[in-house]
Amino acid sequence: MAYRFKREDGSVQEGVRRIALEQIGRMLRAIDAASADSDHAVHDLRKSCKKVRGLLRLVRPAFAHYSEENAAFRNIASSVSVVRDAAVLTDSYDAVMEAHEEQGERHALASIRRELTLRSKRPAATRNPVELLEQTRAPLMRAAERVQQWEIDAEGFDALQGGLRKTCRRAQKAMRRAEHHPSPRRFHEWRKRCKDHGCHTRLLRAVWPGPMKAYATCAQELSDLLGNHHDLAVFLETITDEPSAFGNPSDVEVMVGLVRRRQDGLATQSFALGKRLFAQSPKALVYSWGVRYAVWRNEEPAFAVVLRDSGPT
Repeated sequence: MAYRFKREDGSVQEGVRRIALEQIGRMLRAIDAASADSDHAVHDLRKSCKKVRGLLRLVRPAFAHYSEENAAFRNIASSVSVVRDAAVLTDSYDAVMEAHEEQGERHALASIRRELTLRSKRPAATRNPVELLEQTRAPLMRAAERVQQWEIDAEGFDALQGGLRKTCRRAQKAMRRAEHHPSPRRFHEWRKRCKDHGCHTRLLRAVWPGPMKAYATCAQELSDLLGNHHDLAVFLETITDEPSAFGNPSDVEVMVGLVRRRQDGLATQSFALGKRLFAQSPKALVYSWGVRYAVWRNEEPAFAVVLRDSGPT
């Protein structure tokens, strides 16, 4: 069940419904398998929710119920996010230590790791993930019923180009803001927009499989870098909001320095990759993908002419 449009889809609307239902099916299977591996099930459910929301953003201008459906899937994912939130802090600590490999510092900073572990065992952080997942079953079943009635108010690439252009533009703008005025919020916003663009690349991969696969891989790598940057920002906020809880103040300061050094490295990698990924203007990207979409769907040559009128000169 590849996350992409297929030539066999009779229309964009048919493809959107099929893809959304496939992702809901994956989420329901994750719930069924939660007793065996709840962490993996939570990960799968959250990932599929993001895929559905990425799909919705692609057709957003042509889908009247975007806002309510986007909110519905966001709420489903949020309802199990506490499970991941409990683990992300210790994972961030381990990643920083692995990146710097100073054994003396690892011993000195062990008090931070102990406090994070204690917090992860508090009642608020240890809600039964199987129960949390089971509570999403009913909302998902209701969503599946609604999906079968979704209507896309445009045909062919007309249904896709508005969302594609908007997401690409927002991602480029978020990248510039993060570069010129860096802050955790701006990096996080860039990450979200990059993930949307990566979803759109995967959805349209069939129009030019080899290059689009490479493009999607690049978008995923960038999303991972920015995700690690965000997790470190959450970790940094946690230990600086209440430094006395994590041991000797000087040790906490050492950790703060290591985290910031790691974030700087991730930011440098992210900007280098992002400037390659978003080298084209949104207008040029939509034009080139639209022409390939027309060829892939064997549409009339006139379609490409219409695109050319609004494309690069």
